[in-house]
Amino acid sequence: MRSSLLFRLAVSFALGVIVQFHLGIDFPFYLFAPLLLILISFSLPFFVWRKWSNGIYGITSIVTFFCFGLFLANWHDVSKRGDYFANHTKKESISVVRIIEPPQQKSKTVKCIAEVEKVDGRATRGKCLIYLSKTNRALQLKYGDVVLLKKEFVPPVANGNPHEFDYPEYLRVKGIHHQCFAKDADWLKVAERPGFLMRYVYSWREELATRLKGAHLAEKNHQVAKALLLGQRDELDDDLLASYASAGATHVLAVSGLHVGIVMLILSFLLKPIKRLQYLKQVYPVLVICGVWLFAFVSGLSPSVSRAALMFSFVVIGGELQRETSVYQSIVLSAFVLMLINPYVIFEVSFQLSYSAVLGIVFLQPKIYRLLYTRFWVLDKVWQIMSVSLAAQLATFPLVLHYFHQFPNYFLLSNLLVVPMAFVILFTGILFFAVSAIPGLGDATGIVLNFF
Repeated sequence: MRSSLLFRLAVSFALGVIVQFHLGIDFPFYLFAPLLLILISFSLPFFVWRKWSNGIYGITSIVTFFCFGLFLANWHDVSKRGDYFANHTKKESISVVRIIEPPQQKSKTVKCIAEVEKVDGRATRGKCLIYLSKTNRALQLKYGDVVLLKKEFVPPVANGNPHEFDYPEYLRVKGIHHQCFAKDADWLKVAERPGFLMRYVYSWREELATRLKGAHLAEKNHQVAKALLLGQRDELDDDLLASYASAGATHVLAVSGLHVGIVMLILSFLLKPIKRLQYLKQVYPVLVICGVWLFAFVSGLSPSVSRAALMFSFVVIGGELQRETSVYQSIVLSAFVLMLINPYVIFEVSFQLSYSAVLGIVFLQPKIYRLLYTRFWVLDKVWQIMSVSLAAQLATFPLVLHYFHQFPNYFLLSNLLVVPMAFVILFTGILFFAVSAIPGLGDATGIVLNFF
């Protein structure tokens, strides 16, 4: 009952967000608050009277959460607020922007996502995308740098070709409505103001990247290890990416729900003996969740990893409650929490693929696995891996065709090898980071990591 109610409320909220996003309905708080009071006042007598209370409660809840989705999505869109930076910029305006993500090197530019804090001395808000000419100064920029920028912002423009990737809508989902292209003379770094938490996340990741470089891995192995362990894909060459794409194994190179799930399985296996100890039994889920979030921090705390970490945290908690519907409740609840934090997350492809894959594995994998039975342990494990891959691919199949217009024909064969090896490489990589400072042991673990 609780599970179905939670699902209905989450769907109602999501529908409100979708309607607001596509129709652009202006639904501010002064409209939402009176409507909420009217709905509560309407349903209250039925609760007191106890007649038709369940039906009225259900209808009222659905309408309330639909309106709540409209309101929260409208509030989340900062471009509709009076202090949005683009409302105050002119051709000669000087903007104060702070880089909020590590800059990315492109072939001719340095791409920065920044928050516009001031325009001509006036406090503003809103994110923007900045492309800087690739110079030595631009290459030295990092997360948290504050820059004075004298450049006009313009809305991103789509290619105009039918059925092409809609880049402006992709940026809109990210909360970015304007961008600019700046030459070296158009900007000046004036300060460094990294956030308290992310400063340590990125500095820690840079330290681990330095350790990984000292492991003396082969060039392509280093590229894969850096992507798989730290979520840094900048150094991956096009041939390597094409090889993984044709094999249907690109998901291994992007730290996401797959990697977080593998880390959770590793921790669950290593910490399982704790569950047998009466006094430490309740510590087990805490340690697993802490380990999952530690990996999320190491890999840069990207949105996709943070979402997966939150989702699996709910799954671990739900699993410890040992209820039949707890896994589905945990998945829906984690998605609902993410939508409350950022309503537009439901339009992100990684969010849709992650939750489709997890729901597919939870629902379809047991059914697929029961189709074949073998007494041989090795064949049974092979079939388990294949059934997981099949369940995930079947669940994500419509989305993959819709967004990417292709389907990896070799996914079953490649994942049969790739997923177990990703498990082994993650385990070995984490072990390497743990012992890399120990002379001899760190080198030996690096050799094993390079082999895998």
